Amino acid sequence: MDDFINEEIYKFSYEGINSVSTELLNKYGKTYNKNQIIIKEDEESDDIYLVYKGSCNVVKKVNEKYKLMSIIYSGELFGEMAVFDEKIRSATIAAREDQTVCLKFSKNEFIEIYKIHPRWMDKIIQEISLRILKMIKKL
Repeated sequence: MDDFINEEIYKFSYEGINSVSTELLNKYGKTYNKNQIIIKEDEESDDIYLVYKGSCNVVKKVNEKYKLMSIIYSGELFGEMAVFDEKIRSATIAAREDQTVCLKFSKNEFIEIYKIHPRWMDKIIQEISLRILKMIKKL
């Protein structure tokens, strides 16, 4: 894990999306085309993503049909439930537009990030709360 902690990670931990460097993008970034699936509902994974550029659709299969549950925008996280040991994905996440860029961190890498600066746990809790409220409104 020592290789993971470097100046770029420290800067990102404190300053967030505005501090993302070319080095960080090269190491953790991935570019997706419109409608390209990033994570799939019911798959097992513990990676956590931050949308750096673009946006993503959150889609859930309901009664054999797919329903748009929400949209994740630049600066927002997804896959964050993996921090709490839920490894089965509860929804499909797909790029909403061409050239959507996400940073992908393993659970352990992300834990190191929020150990450096605990604000990331606050961000996770806020985003989960907002998503729950949005889903309740859709019911």
